[in-house]
Amino acid sequence: MAMKERHIEVSPYHYCMKCWRRKKISELRWQLGFLVCDWDYDSMVIGEREAYMSRVLTAGASSQEELQPDKKLTQPFSNGIIEDIIL
Repeated sequence: MAMKERHIEVSPYHYCMKCWRRKKISELRWQLGFLVCDWDYDSMVIGEREAYMSRVLTAGASSQEELQPDKKLTQPFSNGIIEDIIL
């Protein structure tokens, strides 16, 4: 008779194919040919992540101001000499 490990988990177990955590098979899901746990399961629809990233990058005027170079770099001689000495 084969020696079997005793534990409180009665269902068969397997390892998540991304993080290698030991989980019950009932807790694992198939995604792109891999059995993954809830921690590694990606529930976003195809293209949703890219749309979210573009919304974040184009949201509001504050993000546009952050992406602009400093005014001194684009127009270095527009201010007077006194402002340059103070800074």
